[in-house]
Amino acid sequence: MVFSCGKYFKMVRNYKRKTQSNVDESKMKKAIADVLNGVETPTSASKKYNLKRQTIESRVKKHGHKNVDAIYQSKFTWKQVFTIKEEAELVDYVKKCCYYQYGLSYKNFQKLAYQYAVANGKEFPENWNVNNEAGIDWLHSFMKRNPSLSLRKPEKTSLARLTGFSKKAVDEFYSNLRNLYEKYSFQSNDIYNLDETGITTVVESPKIIAPKGQRQVGQAVSAERGSLVSLVGIINASGNRLPPAFVFPRVRYNPQFLNGCVTGSLGLVSKSGWMMSELFIDVLKHIQNNTKCSKENPILLLLDNHSSHCSINSINYSRENGIHLLSFPPHTSHRLQPLDVSVYGPFKKFVQTSFYDFMTNNPGKRITIYEVAQLTNLPFQRAFKSENIISGFQSTGIYPFNSQNFSEDDFCLAAETNEDALTEPVPLQPDNIVNTSITDPLEPNNSTNVPVSLTPEQIRPISRLNASKITAKTGCSRILTSSCEKKRLEEKAAGINTQSAKRNIQFSGKENIPKNKSKKNKRKKVQPKTRKHKSLVRMQIDSSDESNMSVEYADTDQSVGSFVDGEETSEAVNFSSHEFTDDFELNVGDFVLTLPAQTCKKKVYYVAEIIETLSECTFTASFLRKLDVLQPIFVKPENKDISLVLKSEILFKLPNPVNPASTSRCRTKYIFETDLGGFNIK
Repeated sequence: MVFSCGKYFKMVRNYKRKTQSNVDESKMKKAIADVLNGVETPTSASKKYNLKRQTIESRVKKHGHKNVDAIYQSKFTWKQVFTIKEEAELVDYVKKCCYYQYGLSYKNFQKLAYQYAVANGKEFPENWNVNNEAGIDWLHSFMKRNPSLSLRKPEKTSLARLTGFSKKAVDEFYSNLRNLYEKYSFQSNDIYNLDETGITTVVESPKIIAPKGQRQVGQAVSAERGSLVSLVGIINASGNRLPPAFVFPRVRYNPQFLNGCVTGSLGLVSKSGWMMSELFIDVLKHIQNNTKCSKENPILLLLDNHSSHCSINSINYSRENGIHLLSFPPHTSHRLQPLDVSVYGPFKKFVQTSFYDFMTNNPGKRITIYEVAQLTNLPFQRAFKSENIISGFQSTGIYPFNSQNFSEDDFCLAAETNEDALTEPVPLQPDNIVNTSITDPLEPNNSTNVPVSLTPEQIRPISRLNASKITAKTGCSRILTSSCEKKRLEEKAAGINTQSAKRNIQFSGKENIPKNKSKKNKRKKVQPKTRKHKSLVRMQIDSSDESNMSVEYADTDQSVGSFVDGEETSEAVNFSSHEFTDDFELNVGDFVLTLPAQTCKKKVYYVAEIIETLSECTFTASFLRKLDVLQPIFVKPENKDISLVLKSEILFKLPNPVNPASTSRCRTKYIFETDLGGFNIK
């Protein structure tokens, strides 16, 4: 159905023709020629050539006395705003913008089409002038006429990645990979890839069916913001995978974290849930236990340049156990890393579905870090398939080895530099319009000159990156286990330690600097220390006499004293009764002060009771909670906090506590007759 809109026609978007139009174009040309030359009338020509009279009249009226050799494909193409060549220029412009990672949305393209029509002096509907953009009906028709374009949701790509994937960096990676292949003759089952990915307890909800017209559609999730758990995936070029490793955001490890996980998974803990240098050694041990690699049977491990992968201890362990570490160039893992290319994409989609099904089947129940390992079990089995893994190694050119895997066009974006990172549109001027001769398939082939105005790129210059203005991480692909690389990292670590020592010397000499007698330097009244006090920075222990110890503060030059009725005495803390030795014996029922592995600068100590001895260095302990800030009064929580404790985490053994038995409530309290004021105990 066609609606009249002024002198333009508006057709429904999804119009389907009900009749078949099979016009013999050769007969139509002869009929139009006879009518134009006055030999026949439209009626006689229709009878002579067995054509419809209305069709002959329409084409004669449409093209007048123009060349009859033109091919007329549509009755209404003459009402299009742009010609086929002009639409082709728009299509090329849109594709070029997408190539430079600055694609156009529907709104931007409608405004561009309006500016393009104004610059070319085209006739267009009046509503274009009202909104200063092309109409939505024209946009949908344009997309149908050009099926090579489609509306896509782009993947977020950082500026560093856009410029980091350069030919120089990729060639250097392939050169290092070729050298390792030639030296050690690695097979497909000896080539591994390792990478971490984050899993939050709150994922993006999938699309659901909802009532039409409803403004807001909600979906239940566990919380506003979820907790992060890192998953370490390990695959090899033969299509196999190793059990994953999980890094949970906790200080102490709980075996319940791995309930329902993939068989053989490794559980680790860190304060933030991110991979740390100390934890990466455990991952390397996990790999060595599953692959049985050694110096006689080495393997190749491909990973990124994250700082946790490049520690001296990790490199020493890898060299001792036949693990050769090769890093990807910075900001290239989205194209070179098999896990990122073909595995983690489907894995994240399956995780989203798994979390959604759990929330649907368990109304009112939240997803915590205790359910992450179980809910990622099935997605891991489905995403880490042999087909996906082998495809990832092939598409990146790692195995089978293909150093020409990427063409020159893949590096053009990183190679191009432009002084104007984002150029502004140039003003439209009549001098920019050039007169030339063009030929359009919809229009007759004649010799008249048709004015051609600005192209889309002249109206709206394409936004290009200025690589010199992007501050990206510098680096390259490195063989981390090589001798020269190990020496470089050792020198770098030595330089950091030297700078840290200088800062400590300056800090230690701070008390010798005379203070100005001003109002700002007047000492304020000392308040009782609380849990939120953040001035404790370090503890110095004299190696010659471990019993003499003082705690220094960053903002004062006095040692910590004891607290009596909210006032601080000048008497320093006496730790002579504490056993700072590694040879003390622990039995069931002993109380100890522990310092678990932590990532924050402020150390937090815990009091625990030994309830089981697993080995000489491993114990099971029940942790207590501190009730009073000023006095060492502790209590066992209702939900027992039981975890493993290493002997290296135990500072000293506490004396037996005093249990006031005046009331039944006091029998659950423990008071230690020792001064623990210098420790931040929770």
